[in-house]
Amino acid sequence: MSFEWRERDGVTGVVDIQLELLEQRNLLTSLVKTSLDAAVAIASVAMQTAASSDFSSKGVPAWSVGEPAINAGKTAAGNWAATAASVIRSPSVMGASVATLPGNNGRYAARNTGTIDPTATVDSVWCALSEAVSSLDTHISNLQTTTTAADLATVILTIPQSLREAVADPGTQLSVLLPLTSYNPISGQTTAPIGAAIAILIDAVAALCRRAALAAIAQACADWQPTSSHEAETLRLRVAKLLDAEALVAADDGDDASWQALRALRVQVTQDLSERASRLPDQITITRNACLPALVLSQQVYADATRAPDLIRRADPIHPAFMPASFEALSE
Repeated sequence: MSFEWRERDGVTGVVDIQLELLEQRNLLTSLVKTSLDAAVAIASVAMQTAASSDFSSKGVPAWSVGEPAINAGKTAAGNWAATAASVIRSPSVMGASVATLPGNNGRYAARNTGTIDPTATVDSVWCALSEAVSSLDTHISNLQTTTTAADLATVILTIPQSLREAVADPGTQLSVLLPLTSYNPISGQTTAPIGAAIAILIDAVAALCRRAALAAIAQACADWQPTSSHEAETLRLRVAKLLDAEALVAADDGDDASWQALRALRVQVTQDLSERASRLPDQITITRNACLPALVLSQQVYADATRAPDLIRRADPIHPAFMPASFEALSE
């Protein structure tokens, strides 16, 4: 890049400016990101397959015991799915539905999504959300009409994916999927044949529900776009902890295929987030002696007033004209 200016000979009040600009694109980084995303997707599908296989090895014998065990398994799945039915109707999901709208719609509507639909309107995105809610409700209703353990497993695996696809914002996807990973119903302990079958099926259903949610979370992590290394590292540690905990449960229960798939998924997700964290700026704390407008601060910190929306999003002030004296910002 170069810059030159000069006054024309014999002419006053005229300045000639010459700029040479070089456009640079890091194609290697994009290729690495695409490869990591594909690896996460493959590992997620493999984990779903392994979880379904382990569920069948335990669930099919328990299912064959009879109606009491079948009803208990369906009830356990329905209680877990009720959480999905609740979160898809939450205000955060409704707010995230407008994240793909073009234009500057404010800090509460500008979410993490990197895809903008230039033809989208408020009516169209809300209609799409309504259809997604209806589709999810249908899947949840199908839990009670399944006739085999394999059908029940298929519907369970579908619910987190349907919930993820209903939300345009990957950050909101993570927030609505995380509650689905902590499902631990009380199954009871008994040596009676029917009671033992009920306990086995409830535990198997709960494990499959958690692992289905973790598979969807892994894909949401691949779509998520952190803005700082701190954000990427925080999510990496959180997801790694969830996958480690479920892998330990799988090992204790003898679910070898699920254990191996969970460990492989952990490697891919953490590698993806670590690679992105290494290319992002740090998050630092900036302190001023007085409350200043966001535009002034963005000009002072970055010499770029267009960075004001990012400062506003991080500080979340009552009004952008009165930013807090101390706030978080990107280091560059």
